[in-house]
Amino acid sequence: MWRIGFLAWRAWVYVKFGVPAVALLALIYHAQGPSLLFGITALLVTGGLFGVRFVLRDLAAKEDLDRDRTPR
Repeated sequence: MWRIGFLAWRAWVYVKFGVPAVALLALIYHAQGPSLLFGITALLVTGGLFGVRFVLRDLAAKEDLDRDRTPR
């Protein structure tokens, strides 16, 4: 049960940070087109999303949720 809850929470965190990031990029692209501002913002947003991914993967590894649970 804990595994299902953690996976649902992790998906929620991806949505919580991903949707506003994509909306920000769409807004800047719509207003300015492929400009320097859009490029810099895209790099920062990409770095932030990779940071979120890194933290969630590290937390999952600490909780032993990414490994197979077959008995040895």
